[in-house]
Amino acid sequence: MGKGKKIIRQAEEMGFKELPLTVFYGRPRKMKMTFSKNIPVYVAIFRDWFTGKDPEALFKVHKGGRTRRDVFLSTKEKIYVETLGKISGFAGVDPGNHVFEVSFWTENDEIIRDFVKAIDERFSDVGGILKHINWDKIRGKYKVEKEDCLPTWNKYL
Repeated sequence: MGKGKKIIRQAEEMGFKELPLTVFYGRPRKMKMTFSKNIPVYVAIFRDWFTGKDPEALFKVHKGGRTRRDVFLSTKEKIYVETLGKISGFAGVDPGNHVFEVSFWTENDEIIRDFVKAIDERFSDVGGILKHINWDKIRGKYKVEKEDCLPTWNKYL
């Protein structure tokens, strides 16, 4: 079993998936290219926050493919996060062809607010993340509507 699956199982066994769930949908601003993989920059926001707040945090960053799942777990901060990124177009190097779903399991709304504001700051020069999201691609990949997603974003922005 891979490290990511072990972290998911550990989060389930420790009851993290029973905490309140908050889900966001969006698209990344930029992609970081490695040898042959695309890594959305929002992954760095999560990795840096988790390692900065909890040196013992567990995380697995998946590098590549048309679908990617990244997992982050901090028992100290009492939060578990899964990101699910998908390519919704032909060119994987184009951030406009990527969409993401971020699921937070935590009772601490301030942690969620910190993440949402950090993601939104990446889009400050274009009017914020909400103006940047292609809702047709979100609907196509995740089967959710803009009207169902906006209240969650607005609560934390």
